[in-house]
Amino acid sequence: MRFKILVFVLASALLAGTFLAAYWFYDTVDRTERVAVDKLNRRIREVATQPAPDPAATSFARAMEAVAAGEVDSAHDQLTRLLKVYPSSPRVPAVQRILGEINLDRLFSRSPMPGKRDYIVKPGDSLARIEKGSLTTIPFLIQINNLPGLGLQPGDRLVYQPLEFEVEVDASRSSLTVRRMASAGLEPEFFKKYALTAVVLPPNFPKTLKTQIQEKAAWLDGGKISVTDPKYTFARKRLTTTSRPGRAGLVLQSESERPRPSAAPAAPDATATASPLHSAVSTGVFLDDADMEELTTILRVGTPVVVRR
Repeated sequence: MRFKILVFVLASALLAGTFLAAYWFYDTVDRTERVAVDKLNRRIREVATQPAPDPAATSFARAMEAVAAGEVDSAHDQLTRLLKVYPSSPRVPAVQRILGEINLDRLFSRSPMPGKRDYIVKPGDSLARIEKGSLTTIPFLIQINNLPGLGLQPGDRLVYQPLEFEVEVDASRSSLTVRRMASAGLEPEFFKKYALTAVVLPPNFPKTLKTQIQEKAAWLDGGKISVTDPKYTFARKRLTTTSRPGRAGLVLQSESERPRPSAAPAAPDATATASPLHSAVSTGVFLDDADMEELTTILRVGTPVVVRR
């Protein structure tokens, strides 16, 4: 009997010792590990909620310093490189906005720079003739050379730059991007990005459409006018892409031309004919009026256009 009691006491002591040892391990060694794991998990959650570091931050800061110092060429080169090296940077929209304005200022500057060319007017020359031979546009020639009119005199010196661009319309992002066409061995280079006020595509429009500008038109008082008309400046401009059998070309036009729904539309008049100004404008790509003026100045007939839904 005494032996059984002794065995029981020893077993109980052994069990208690095991329990105490397990508790000590849990409270000291294991607790330290659990605290470390908890700290690590909290740090992971903190990092996950913080914005990722932007590798383009330093390059962007240097470019802004160049802009502030008036070093436009240096800023242009740095921002162009930033777009190519860090296309996913959150600073890309700001870079595109600043770079677009720099590119436009450089394009319309008469200062010597890569791409700029001189032309000496010859007897019999006209802006239309120079336009065809220089891959440019009459509005661009007028603006860059500050011409008071369309008349030219032999010996006049004109500055111009070939306008070799391509256009991408992204309907899902309501944006239109202009790029310089790729030269030998190089990729297209960003020029400027425009925000679209509306994109209304016709039914069954393809997911991706590759086309080109077929017509540059100007309308005033319901009539179509030529670019050489003195009233051209005051006209509404349109760019129309190539049409295909059964599908009209897509029209790029001013926001002010976009039809607005009326509260009580008038009954159609069977004897009336549609004004050319308001025909086929219910679908198309719409831009701010100033942006539309800009595009019709720098884009030529034949400019490639890609439209993505």
